[in-house]
Amino acid sequence: MKRDSEVKTILFILPSLDVGGSESQSISLALMLRNRGWNPIFLILNKPGVWTEILDKNSVPWKSFEVNMRKNPLKGLIRFFSAGRFVARMKPAILYSLLLESNIFGYFFVKLFSKRTFHVVGIRGLLPLRNALIDFLFLRTVNQASLLILNSSHLMKNIPNSLNDFTKIITINNAVDRQDSREPFSGRVPTIAVLANFQPYKGHDLLIEALMSVETKIRVHFIGDGPKLESTKQAVSKLSGHIETFFHGRAENPFFHLLNSHFLVLPSRHEGFPNAVLEAMSVGLPVISFNIPGLDQLVIENQTGILVEPFDVKSLGLAIDKLASDRDLRILLGRNAQRKSKDYSWGNVADEFSRAFGLVLREN
Repeated sequence: MKRDSEVKTILFILPSLDVGGSESQSISLALMLRNRGWNPIFLILNKPGVWTEILDKNSVPWKSFEVNMRKNPLKGLIRFFSAGRFVARMKPAILYSLLLESNIFGYFFVKLFSKRTFHVVGIRGLLPLRNALIDFLFLRTVNQASLLILNSSHLMKNIPNSLNDFTKIITINNAVDRQDSREPFSGRVPTIAVLANFQPYKGHDLLIEALMSVETKIRVHFIGDGPKLESTKQAVSKLSGHIETFFHGRAENPFFHLLNSHFLVLPSRHEGFPNAVLEAMSVGLPVISFNIPGLDQLVIENQTGILVEPFDVKSLGLAIDKLASDRDLRILLGRNAQRKSKDYSWGNVADEFSRAFGLVLREN
């Protein structure tokens, strides 16, 4: 039921709607906000991506402009103005941008085309290396934003020290749809899910190095796509025969693979608040990861999984051996993980977002 008599438009801006954590969280949030008196619309800066089908199925409007200033500056500029006119026509109460590119474009859209719109900046992970111009534009963006929403408190290190008002920063963690309880996967060979797109920071190379020392017979299912996919496939060909590997590409519904696994390994070098871990925990999978900010909020040593000294591949291999060879430990940690995942239900998280956006409107 709608909680307010007035329906307020919120415009989500994303680089694309390919399969990824930010994209899936945005779609789920939009659908939940619609039940709380908001009218969600999506503006996509590049090619739409496969998840626009979900928006169509749920009657959520979206528009793609493929703004690419690097490839063809003139064409990109024309499409930027087209996107700006779209923002002006929609007259959103809130413009909510996620990821660096969208955050900066969101700043210009509000500044040039929709000055009565309030810009909320979403920061969901460590920002990529930036040049002086991008650094300057990002500083302008966060200074002019009405609110900054981090998905993990450790991301405060991303915020420039010269930000004028730190009181407009809040943290709202990711959410997950809690799955029904189930019996642990009955497969006889210990099976690992690696749910991560093949980006350098996801640490697939560290995992492959760790697997070289694993002695237990295991199966490893890689779910995802990205620039490091081919090099990872080449690397796993050198693993011993008792380690079977499978590549499944991007998965719109990762739960099929998670439900057919015994535990998750996420060997990331850095993270925000990883959706993959929440999804695995929600179906009762323990998690092995490096002990880094963001992950250490979810993976509690010997409670919901195993934390390994950052980037120590030998210890990572030992942790995989330990969990692969101890069924009782997997079940115990998995049950704890599922209980903890209930702290991040979509109902609670969507209420937090709705209150935050409403507060922006009331205070301005």
